Amino acid sequence: MKKVLSVIFLFVTISIYAQDSYTKGFQSGYKAGYCYNDFACIEPIPPITPMPKIGESSYNFQDGYNRGFTMGLDNKKAKTTDGNNQYTTSKYTPQGNYQADDFSQNYSLLLKAMEMKQAQMEMYQAQNERNKQIRQERAVGMMNQVKSYYNSLNQFPNTINNGWHNVISMNNYDFCEQRKVYVENNKVTKYVIDDWDERPISYSLLINKGKTILQLLNDEGEKGDTIELYFLEYLNNPNSFAKPPIGSGKVSFWTNWKRSGNMELYFDGNYAGKFTSFFENGSPFCGQQGTITIKYKPGTYEFRVVSEGNFATKTWKGNITITPNGCFLQGLTK
Repeated sequence: MKKVLSVIFLFVTISIYAQDSYTKGFQSGYKAGYCYNDFACIEPIPPITPMPKIGESSYNFQDGYNRGFTMGLDNKKAKTTDGNNQYTTSKYTPQGNYQADDFSQNYSLLLKAMEMKQAQMEMYQAQNERNKQIRQERAVGMMNQVKSYYNSLNQFPNTINNGWHNVISMNNYDFCEQRKVYVENNKVTKYVIDDWDERPISYSLLINKGKTILQLLNDEGEKGDTIELYFLEYLNNPNSFAKPPIGSGKVSFWTNWKRSGNMELYFDGNYAGKFTSFFENGSPFCGQQGTITIKYKPGTYEFRVVSEGNFATKTWKGNITITPNGCFLQGLTK
């Protein structure tokens, strides 16, 4: 008997959870439909959620919402008709459609707006996929051009001179861009993106016939992409060198506020971290543990720090200028 009751209880529990999304959608939709275009409306208590119709899913919030909206709209219209004879009663059909009136027209417009929104989202996603495909096709085209030109050459230098050089970097899949590297003893020892962001190298092979392979480390210090480098600029002119990169600078944020655990930093419009330490006596040195230190491209950037406490919210904001190879210390004090 206990087993039978347990099975029944489990079945009922599963049924309740299965219809939870549909029920929530129905209740929300009923209130929205009942109060549609009535700004002084007091939301009613929704009736018992009906069983999903054929074609509806008990797991689908939107199916429940549409069902509830239609029923709420109908009940409000019927109530309005009973209370005021100047309104005509709409006719209900087994399919749940209504005769043309103000409510049904507005509801139709709402459904059309929802369909248009969904279509816009699908179009946006499709466009993103298309843009990704275009970038990949462009990268593949550039890689083919680079390799075709390289294969057309007959002579190659034995080594590449020490110093900074512009190279074509590719992963032979979806990436092909110009980068700046430093060569020492015929080996790449530095790899720079956007003329300032130096990336750590896991390993680098000796340069052979004007090209080489290296592997980068990602932000977590783990092995990342393996890329191929072509020294086309040097192959065209062995006397050419690239200008050294402008480098990067740092800024270190610190605070002496004991509630620093509630403080969140935003730098150049991006979330940069949450403070977990404070300096009660004096200021730290730049880059010290307990600060939030950011390595970034030289320039002037906006920062904002928000601290949400139990009794008040405090905000710091301003501008900071990062200089090449410099480190700026910014205090957030009480």
